[in-house]
Amino acid sequence: MRKASKMKKGKDYWGPVFDSFVEEYPKLAEDIVDWYPSGQMEIALKTGGGKRYIYDFMSRSIYLIFDETEGIELSEEDFNQRFSERLYYKLMRVGMTQYELSRKTGISSIMISRYCTGKSIPTVYNLLKIMKALKCSINELIYG
Repeated sequence: MRKASKMKKGKDYWGPVFDSFVEEYPKLAEDIVDWYPSGQMEIALKTGGGKRYIYDFMSRSIYLIFDETEGIELSEEDFNQRFSERLYYKLMRVGMTQYELSRKTGISSIMISRYCTGKSIPTVYNLLKIMKALKCSINELIYG
């Protein structure tokens, strides 16, 4: 089966989640140029203006995960805060505690707590461990 055909089937499967988003957020839906599944019962959305959102079907909520107009203009402190929020929300969405993430990655629970509060940013090596444990991409944790 060709890749494009598999992608179409994937979007067909996730169509009801996208339809729910359109129903809940009709104004924002008008600006969506692309979308794709990003996790359990959630989709990532990209607007024409370069913003990216995650729509959580279960809670019917949406949150901004990236705004290319901000790009590297973010201070290091702001970047750390955004990363920590993304990590924290990802843990909540997959139903995993910081302690469980610590056990799955071999990273101390103190460091996981520091990552989730924005007091520290993981090394690339630890980021890869976190990505594997949460079954997500590095981009999802950094940009969404």
